[in-house]
Amino acid sequence: MNGHTIEVTALDTGFNFMVALMAERYAPGWKAAPVAPETLEALKESHKRDGFITVWDGESDRTIFGEAHFNHAFRAWHDAVHLMYDLPFTLDGERAAAEMQCEHVKRHYGTDSRALKWCEMIRCEVAGQAEHFAKTGDFPADQVEFAKGYLAARGVAI
Repeated sequence: MNGHTIEVTALDTGFNFMVALMAERYAPGWKAAPVAPETLEALKESHKRDGFITVWDGESDRTIFGEAHFNHAFRAWHDAVHLMYDLPFTLDGERAAAEMQCEHVKRHYGTDSRALKWCEMIRCEVAGQAEHFAKTGDFPADQVEFAKGYLAARGVAI
């Protein structure tokens, strides 16, 4: 490889590609930007006006995805779920959105150990971080370390 190496920092590259596919299926029109809707109402208005979902491009450097693009795709799929099921940006709304994303995974990938692991990763990324924010007032600074701890506590091997 001419002395070049490829460093993979994603916790699960298969998860990344599943996320990209889900974003393509459920949020085919999206973009990442410095400013994005912060409420369900704002998301509805923005989507109606623009015809696509705008996701926040920030805090995408230390995530379980390893690359910002996959983090943004996950956010687009997640926000599409908020739109589809009219779920508010509250702790309960986040938990419900994570479960709907898990239903999407199960619909497309079944319920084998890989799919169930991906569901735990979704719960971590969405509900786990929302719960952390509700307790501390901050999102995890190092999302990778947060995910490793969260998943280990739930018995999920990465």
